[in-house]
Amino acid sequence: MSAPSRPHPRILGVARVASPHFRTRAPRHADSDCDQPTIAASEGPGVTGEAAKDAQGTREMRDAGAVDCCLAQAFVAAVVKTSSTITPKTADTRSSHAISRQRLATRSIDVPTRGLTLECTMHPGDEIATPWRGKWPRHVGDHGLLGVLSILHRLGTIFPVVSNAAARLSRRVLLPETLASKASRAMSVTAPAAKRAKTGDEDADWLADHKMNVSKAVDKAFEDKTFGTIIAAKPSALEGLGEVADEILEAVHVKTVEDLATWKFGKIARAFVTLAELEEGKRPPKSMLNADKALDAEHESKSFKEIIDLPVSALQGLPERVNEILKHHHIDTVGKLGKWRYLREAEALVTLAAFEETQSPSERRAAREAKKLKD
Repeated sequence: MSAPSRPHPRILGVARVASPHFRTRAPRHADSDCDQPTIAASEGPGVTGEAAKDAQGTREMRDAGAVDCCLAQAFVAAVVKTSSTITPKTADTRSSHAISRQRLATRSIDVPTRGLTLECTMHPGDEIATPWRGKWPRHVGDHGLLGVLSILHRLGTIFPVVSNAAARLSRRVLLPETLASKASRAMSVTAPAAKRAKTGDEDADWLADHKMNVSKAVDKAFEDKTFGTIIAAKPSALEGLGEVADEILEAVHVKTVEDLATWKFGKIARAFVTLAELEEGKRPPKSMLNADKALDAEHESKSFKEIIDLPVSALQGLPERVNEILKHHHIDTVGKLGKWRYLREAEALVTLAAFEETQSPSERRAAREAKKLKD
């Protein structure tokens, strides 16, 4: 006849998880051979207030070196908080420090932090060294250290301090080899990539060392081209624009990627969009601020937020037919023109083209030597 399962003590929550200051107390359990660490907290989920004061056994941990241990204690307490109705999938839960596949247990843990529910695989019988020179109670150890590390690792994506604490915690604990390997995989530790060996060909090494690419910004035929070559090509060189776009943009005097980047009306539209995001409050009575030369007369008095909702033809110099032309690209307002991705991409390509090195190392060396001979 199996022994009745020991009910898990419940705590109210975890207070100030990422804070270096924790208040802990250790009430004594009659069925435990050591102190049961818990976290004093006010009632309710998502506790952020001061922990309740306890006159007996209260101590504050203020040194930064104890933060990781306190975090581990907090999340072990969170594991203990799980309802007693959740039971392991295996019946073998005898107190033993031997790690075996037969003693794997899976529990769904409700961590009282931002409403996360994590499902972890744990090993019963694990123990963890604590700064209190004791061992975790048996019913806490049965949940397994791997489960605690898994919780810390997953919450590390939200709280960076938790991720750092988990890394330090894993080095402090004596783990069996099998558990250590699983814990290291859970921490996603990867070795740095080895450096590429030099070939001795300076041109080949120079090409291989450079990693930047614009593959998602340009058509496949231009992926290995220089910035200078790309910006001199038709707008269809940009990924997503076809030959129809070349005809449409040519109607507004845009024949190359560089023309698109420097297109006057595109730059004006982008300026209106940027300033509309910053516009608030009232205009000072004596302000002379205006953009009259960029807008048709009937729109000169409008605010930036009103201008970006106008049709593109509201820009001074663009005829009404431009509205129909640009509709093919779903551009029907000044704001949409200013946010058009191809304007930004073309501008980025043109900007970097001015800083591109167009000669290989051997060509540059030959040019320097030729210059020395002339001098």
